[in-house]
Amino acid sequence: MRVAVIGANGFIGARLVERLHLEKGADVVPVVRRPEAAASAMRFDLTCRVADALDGPALAAALTGCDAVVHAGAGDRRFVVESPETVARAAAKAGARKVVYLSSMAVHGWSPQKPVDEASPLPEEHALPYNAWKVAAEKMSRASCAQEGLSLVVLRPGIVHGPRSRWISSFAEALVEGRAAVVNGGTAICNGIYVDNLCAAVRRALEQLGLPEADLHALPDSEKRFPDGAQYRFEIPSTEGPRCLEAVLEEAERLDVRVHRVSQGSGV
Repeated sequence: MRVAVIGANGFIGARLVERLHLEKGADVVPVVRRPEAAASAMRFDLTCRVADALDGPALAAALTGCDAVVHAGAGDRRFVVESPETVARAAAKAGARKVVYLSSMAVHGWSPQKPVDEASPLPEEHALPYNAWKVAAEKMSRASCAQEGLSLVVLRPGIVHGPRSRWISSFAEALVEGRAAVVNGGTAICNGIYVDNLCAAVRRALEQLGLPEADLHALPDSEKRFPDGAQYRFEIPSTEGPRCLEAVLEEAERLDVRVHRVSQGSGV
């Protein structure tokens, strides 16, 4: 089964590519807007394809041979509102059968009437433009997929956090520098979701197309080894700033974990 991930260089898209590839769940096709954005996926020797999600012909060519498409791309208003239709048309032209669109819980607004579920009507007016963009994008995705005869799953995650997330690095930096503050005793609800849980939700959406429902852990061990004979290395991704790096290394020493590499360390 071949799955294209649009926005494969983003926080969510990059992690989804990693999970699908490393767990041997699918033949992953990362799709990025610019060649240099394929760097993270190229670590796995994957064949990346370059296409703008607003360029129908280029995107259809990039999706050729794919059974399903995950739209995890992000951008400005035009991209958010118009790209779902382009993705649906291109996916159908390429012969795909299913689209998974990553929307946002923002479509329900900041103060939705309880209880709220997938069937709840969406507000017509929103305080923030982005919320209205995502509502329009969902409507466009549903209409376009219906016209093209594609199966569609829309996921509405909240604040997605995890490795390489700005929700982690920026908050950690604020804590270290003393800029963070607890509002109202920290009693508010944060609608967060760990990135791997979101990836699992995407996998569930793809199961009916033949994607394994569980990780394939029963795989033969690789015979490849590092020069010192070890099978694996520890990497710390997205360490933003010297003080965060210092805190990470101190914790690694406390836990007796040997760190072999630190990547994406802006300002370090």
